[in-house]
Amino acid sequence: MREVRFQLRNLRPMPVELQELAGSKPYLAQLLWQRGWTELPPEAELSSPLDLPQLETGASLVWQAIEMGQPILVYGDYDVDGVTATAVLYRALQALGAKVEYHVPDRFEEGYGLNKERLEQAAAAGIQLVLTCDCGVSNEEEVRRARELGLKVVITDHHLPPERLPAAEAVINPHLLDQPAHPAAWLSGVGVAYYLVRQLYQLAGRAGQERELEQLVALGLVADVVPLLGDNRTLVKRGLQLLQSDQVYPGLGLLLARYRQEEIDEELIAFQLAPRLNAAGRLDHARLAVELLIGRDETRLDEIARRLELLNRQRKAIGDEMGQEAEELLRLRGWQPGEPILLWQPHWHHGVLGIVAGRLCEKYRVPVLLAGLKEDGETLTGSARAPAGYHCREALQQAEVHLQKYGGHAEAAGFSLPRLNWEAFTTTLKSVLVQQQQNLPTTTTLLYDLPFNLTELSPELAREWQELKPFGPGNPPPVFLLEGVEIVSTQVLAQRHLKLTIRQQGIGQTLNWWLAAERAEQIVPGTRGDLLVQPVWQRESTQLICLDFLARTLPGPQPALNLVIEDWRNWREEGRQLPLWQESWYYQWGEGYTPPVRAETLVLLKPPPSERQLREMLALTGARRLVLAFGRADLGRADDFLQNLLALLKHNLALLPPFLGRINLEEAAARLGETVETVFLGLQVLQARHFLQILEVEEEELILQKGPGKGPGDRKLEAGLLAALQESTAFRRFLLEKEIDRIKLYLH
Repeated sequence: MREVRFQLRNLRPMPVELQELAGSKPYLAQLLWQRGWTELPPEAELSSPLDLPQLETGASLVWQAIEMGQPILVYGDYDVDGVTATAVLYRALQALGAKVEYHVPDRFEEGYGLNKERLEQAAAAGIQLVLTCDCGVSNEEEVRRARELGLKVVITDHHLPPERLPAAEAVINPHLLDQPAHPAAWLSGVGVAYYLVRQLYQLAGRAGQERELEQLVALGLVADVVPLLGDNRTLVKRGLQLLQSDQVYPGLGLLLARYRQEEIDEELIAFQLAPRLNAAGRLDHARLAVELLIGRDETRLDEIARRLELLNRQRKAIGDEMGQEAEELLRLRGWQPGEPILLWQPHWHHGVLGIVAGRLCEKYRVPVLLAGLKEDGETLTGSARAPAGYHCREALQQAEVHLQKYGGHAEAAGFSLPRLNWEAFTTTLKSVLVQQQQNLPTTTTLLYDLPFNLTELSPELAREWQELKPFGPGNPPPVFLLEGVEIVSTQVLAQRHLKLTIRQQGIGQTLNWWLAAERAEQIVPGTRGDLLVQPVWQRESTQLICLDFLARTLPGPQPALNLVIEDWRNWREEGRQLPLWQESWYYQWGEGYTPPVRAETLVLLKPPPSERQLREMLALTGARRLVLAFGRADLGRADDFLQNLLALLKHNLALLPPFLGRINLEEAAARLGETVETVFLGLQVLQARHFLQILEVEEEELILQKGPGKGPGDRKLEAGLLAALQESTAFRRFLLEKEIDRIKLYLH
C-alpha cells in the first residue's frame, strides 16, 4: 500500500498584502493565501459575451431567424449541463418570440452529440436553423450533413475542439479565446449558451431581463464540475440567490421543497438536485428533466418531480447492487490492493456504470473500468475512472486497436468494443496502467489549508471560511488538520458511514466520515493520530466532516480517568430532592436531540444504552463529575421498542401521497433511548414486516415510504434486534444495580 502524508497546500510565507487582513481575519487570510490569492475575488460584472469568438456572428444568425419566423431546433445533451443549456435556450428563444423546438438525445439509442438521422428528420419537418448546446464541436461529419440538407448550424459548446472545426456558420467555444485566463474561459455548456442569450437580449433591446435564467446556469455549472473562477463564480453566486427567491422556476421549486430547512448552496446542487436531474437521462429520457425546467403546468410538473425521485432511487438501488456484485467478483478473482479493476457483466446498466466505477476508484484509489453488454449481445459499453496521476484517455488510446470508440480525459472516459475483444483489451490495458502506476510518486499527499485545534471552533471561524463560498474546482472547500487527536469511540451508521468521537487537548468532538464503514476495524478507541477534516455549516454552527485519518500511535495503557461519580439512583422512589449542579449538562431521552456541550458535571436522568455512548458524552462534555440520577422506572422496556418506533414514525409517514417521510437516525435514537444501530435494525425489521420501505440512505438520514403491513418478517433481523435490545438493557441494569466503585473501575 502507498504511504499517505498530509501537507500544507501552500508552503510559502504569507505576503505583505495579506498581513493587514490577517490582523482582523486570520483564518480568512490564511485560506486566501493557500489558494494563492491576495484578496477575495471581487463581485465583478460579467465579461462581455462578444469576447467569445464568433458569438456576434452566431447571435446575428439566430436573431435573423427569430425576426424572419424561421423554425429553430435547440439540440442539447442528456447530462445536467446539457439539460440546463437546452432549457436556457428554449426559455429565452420562446420569450423572444422564436418558433423553437428542442431535442435531447437518448443516451442509449443515439449517444452523445449530433445524430445524422435526427438532423434529416429536422430538415424534413421544416427546421431551418440548428442551435447546439453542450455538443457539436466534434461533429464534423454531422455538421457537413446538416449543410447538405440546407440547415444552418450554430454551435455552442465547451468541450475541447479538434484541430479542424466543423463547417458551421458559427462555433462558439471558450477554448477559442486567445486569453487562457479570460473570466469566461471556464464556462460550461450552459454558460456558453447563456452568453449567446445575453447578446440576443441585447439585440432585442431587453438587456438584463435574461438574469432570471441564471438559476439554471448555476445548476449546470456546479453539476459539470467546472472551475468556479472568473465569470463562473459570479454566475453561481447570483444563481443561488435566485434559487432561494420567489423567482425560482416552478419545477425547480418542487425539487427544492424537501430542503426548505437547509441552505441552498453549491453542495445541495451537486449532491441532491443534479443526481435527480441526471437520473432522467441515465434510466429514462433526459427530456423529462428539460420539461421540468421549462414547464408551467403544476399537475404535470408534480408528476415529473415524483418520477425523477423514483428514478433517482432506482439509480441508487441499481448502483448499490452493481457495486456489491463488483466487490464479490473482486473477492472471487483474488484481486489485490493496488491492482487496476477491469470487470464486465452482461446485465450491468450502462447509465450507472460511471457512478459505480467512480465509487470503486475513490475507495481503492486505483483505475476502474466497468462495462455492460448492449442489446445486440455483441458489444460492450463501459466507463473508466482513475485517480490523480493516471490518464484514462491516454491508456485507452494505447489499446485502441481493440476498441470501436472511446473518448474522455484524464480522470474519466467512455469506451465500447466487441465482446470478443475483452480479454485482449484488458491484457493490453493492464500493462499500460502498470506503466502509468510506475510513474506515480510512492507517497500519496493530501493537502490541507490550516493546522487547527478544537478550541478554535467558533462563530468567527464560520463567518470567515464561508466568505469564500461558493466552493468547487479552483476554489476547494477548506481542509483543516487536527493533530494529536485520540479516538474515543467509533460507530457505524446505516452500515455505510462512520461516526467518530475524538478528543484533543481535553476537548471532545463528534464527526462523521461518509462511506468509511470499512475503516471501523482499523480505527479502534485509544488510537492517536492526525485527522483531515472539512468544515460544513449545520444547525447554525460549524460541524466537521472527516476526510482521512493517519494513525501515529496504537492503543496502549490508558491514563486514570479523573472522574468523581455521585450516586443519586432511585432518588424519586426514596423521596430525595435532586440538587442543582453548576455548569452541568443533563442527559435524558424521550425528547429532541441535543448534542452534549462542555460542562463540569454530566447528570444522567436516564441510563444511556451503551458504554460507547457514555464515553462519548464524557469526552464531549469534558465532565469531571458524573451523577447517576435515574431509577428502575427509567430502564424502559425492550418489548415496547418497536411500538415506540412506530409511534415516532407515524407523523413522518402521515404525509400526502406518496406517503414519503424522512428520519434522522441520531435524533430517533436520542428520542427512543437506544443506539443508532438498534434504531436502524428496528427499521429493517419493520420493512421486513412491510410496515415501511427504506427508499434511500442519505448520510445519517433515511427516506421512508409507508407500507401496507402484514409482511412475513425476517427471523435473522428479528433475532439481531432482540440481541441489541438485550445488550442495551443489560448495560442499563449494570449502571442501576452495581456499586459505584465497580462502575468507576469499569470506566477506568
